[in-house]
Amino acid sequence: MPARISIFTPVYNDADWLPGAIESVLAQTHDDWEMVIGDNLSTDDVAAVVAHYDDPRIRYHRWQTHVRIDENFNRTAALARHEWVQLLCADDRLHPGCLARIAKAIDAWAEDAERLSMVLTACRRVDEQGRSADHIWYGSKRPLPVSPGVHDSASWFKVLLGDGNPPWNVGSVAVARWVLEESGGFFRPEVGLSADVELSFRASAYGPVVYIDEPLLDFMVRSDADNSIRLLQNRSGDDERTPVEVAMLAGLNVHRHRRDVSSRERRAVHAAIARTHLQRAAQHRVLDAGKGRAGAWRDIRAAWGWSPATAISPYNLAYSLAAVLAPRGLLERVQRRLAGRHVREAQTSR
Repeated sequence: MPARISIFTPVYNDADWLPGAIESVLAQTHDDWEMVIGDNLSTDDVAAVVAHYDDPRIRYHRWQTHVRIDENFNRTAALARHEWVQLLCADDRLHPGCLARIAKAIDAWAEDAERLSMVLTACRRVDEQGRSADHIWYGSKRPLPVSPGVHDSASWFKVLLGDGNPPWNVGSVAVARWVLEESGGFFRPEVGLSADVELSFRASAYGPVVYIDEPLLDFMVRSDADNSIRLLQNRSGDDERTPVEVAMLAGLNVHRHRRDVSSRERRAVHAAIARTHLQRAAQHRVLDAGKGRAGAWRDIRAAWGWSPATAISPYNLAYSLAAVLAPRGLLERVQRRLAGRHVREAQTSR
């Protein structure tokens, strides 16, 4: 039997964006899917939008209580009936062949003794007009190189610790429902902002992962999105942890419970966490709500605490000095140049 995929879409006041998401699912060449829409007590008429589409595979559920965004993700995912579960936010769009490619990878694995845990694809980042938003997404981080095909738990763990922004987004990730049931749901609210990163770590601890190196999702990059707002709050607040640090430590804990994690892997986690602090150090200087030089120094000290070898590398040492000493205007110009270079790298690799 071909793979059956449940698309779940948690919404709150997304009536303007939702039709595009629904239509991108209806346009799929793979037709063994369902779409579950969980309305987080919206004040706009989401029900009327859904009612416009007469397809029994589309189900609408309006909750009677309004909850946090991650909790609405989880309770909507729990409505899924099929063996594979994939998030699609209201402002994102699947390419017509997305589910077919994912189902093909799942079906090819069906006879193997070890259960597949996750299949994911690359994606495109776009703005509200459909134009490339790579320059916003990549910023000063290069695209993360990922080999297509099958990765075991240790291999994918290594991928996730690489220095760069991943070419996928959570909307292009299909997770086996048994993994979600055994591991406690789609997102873990206690992880916070980077719960999607933790999901990639956690799911891979349960079995092999297949990566498809083709952009099959358009992911919307919006300044008013919840993650943008929470990133600003993280910079402006007193949380000494970076969001990705929390996700990595949670992911490491799951891997340690399911397999032997080497000391080299633990050091790699510490090095990756150190890099997130160095990145936030520069953000304190150039992004809104940053804490200036004082915030930069705090994160540089944290990076040294996690991995002195990482902090003292020639590139990172120069990066740290620039984050503290360079004029803001110079940092902004360097950031724009790096963003342009990394966009070109991302486009060349496609």
